[in-house]
Amino acid sequence: MRRLSLLLAALLLASVAGAQDVNLQGATLLRLDAVDTAKAPDGEFTFYASLLDKYLKPIVVEDAAAWKVEIDGQEKTGKLTVKRLSNSDRGVSVAIVAAADTVFADGWFEHTRKGAADLINGLRTRDHSALVTFTDVVEATGGLSPQHEAAVGFLRERTVAGTTPPLFEAIEKALDFFPADYTSIGPNRVLVVVSDGGDKNAADAAKTKALLLKLQQLARSRNVRVNVIAAKIITPDSLQSLQALAHATGGTYRLAETGPDVETFFDHTKAELLGQHVVTFLPDDFDDEKESSFKVEVKHDNLPYASKPLIAPVPQKKSNLLKWLLIGGGALVGVVLLYFLVRLTVHLVRRRDDEQEEEEGPELAPCPQCNNMIPPEWKVCQYCEALPHKGRLTVVSVGDLNGRTFFLKESLSNIGSATGNTIILFDKSVSKRHAGIKIQDNRFELADFGSTNGVLVNGQRVTKQFLKNKDVITVGAVELEFTLK
Repeated sequence: MRRLSLLLAALLLASVAGAQDVNLQGATLLRLDAVDTAKAPDGEFTFYASLLDKYLKPIVVEDAAAWKVEIDGQEKTGKLTVKRLSNSDRGVSVAIVAAADTVFADGWFEHTRKGAADLINGLRTRDHSALVTFTDVVEATGGLSPQHEAAVGFLRERTVAGTTPPLFEAIEKALDFFPADYTSIGPNRVLVVVSDGGDKNAADAAKTKALLLKLQQLARSRNVRVNVIAAKIITPDSLQSLQALAHATGGTYRLAETGPDVETFFDHTKAELLGQHVVTFLPDDFDDEKESSFKVEVKHDNLPYASKPLIAPVPQKKSNLLKWLLIGGGALVGVVLLYFLVRLTVHLVRRRDDEQEEEEGPELAPCPQCNNMIPPEWKVCQYCEALPHKGRLTVVSVGDLNGRTFFLKESLSNIGSATGNTIILFDKSVSKRHAGIKIQDNRFELADFGSTNGVLVNGQRVTKQFLKNKDVITVGAVELEFTLK
């Protein structure tokens, strides 16, 4: 039950490999872990970036002059400061998933216990921690909390037991600790998994692959990078799923040959977390966009290193109207009165229009595929659905497009953000003419038209590929599920 076959390992790697390759050992790399845009209305952005050497140990560059910031592909000027996370007022949220089944009885769990406790004790009150262990069942603390002694006490009470570990269930439990928004817990998030890769579902290749894809999508949607400490206890084949999960989420992968290696790698993980760079940036100007692409660069030992771009939502800038009204004082009283008079007039007009709309019914808009007038709340155009078609694409990623369905009726359907495409995705991550699907002899061939952010099928970047039923296509940041009629 605890071994994955070579075939299963190949399937797992094929499903997610290539999504990100930042955590491959062997070269110095710069990784953009998170972007905090909470203070963007005040013109301030915070970037969490890790510069790691080939042994995945942190390199610290606190010289602000060595750093650059790009927003939407353009280098920006402005005030920039750099600190290590350990010396900053910013925090990190860490959840640990630790195996405690009988395979870990020969000292492995004791080293896990010591290493995890040392990592948690190294966190500060501004950080959050949580712990999940699994034997035959999953046990967890109440959730992410700054009360780190509770997590250490929980870990101290765990004992080794069980022979059918629910690994994927434990990882999903830990990912659920991270909320979808950043109101209570910021975007700097990491999940540390210690396991030999064994899972009770290992014998079912299809189920294992589906669970792995589910975890990958959940981690990416909540901006959680997965750092793996892989215990080489049984065979390396059982670790392929964990390695694929780390790669797909931008995390790190460390292979422990012995129990003491686990403790050592916990120490390396703590150094990686606390050695993270907190880059605070106040650009001289920035566009008030709903979403933007961010990228950081740093020069170390006269060599430039650039991160992969990261797309994040940007709140609208705050208005300075009140400030200028106060400065103008009495001279602007008339303008203020006029402003409120106009607002009152607009409110009355809108109220009348709303009442008229209630009487006449909702406004209709043309379907972008068939041009029939449909209610705006229709996610699936019933006219398109009634017409002959051979398949459909349904948006499954979060956002305004979620649930929107497009039908494949033509021999060639173009996908892009510009009008004129067969399938129009109004998203900044989608190129104007991004990709296309060609139908010939009942075969559906997907092709990338040289887009900026690329095309992925089930998490793997492709240039051309024939589609299968239920394949998940990623166009920029938009995920669509392909379904045959």
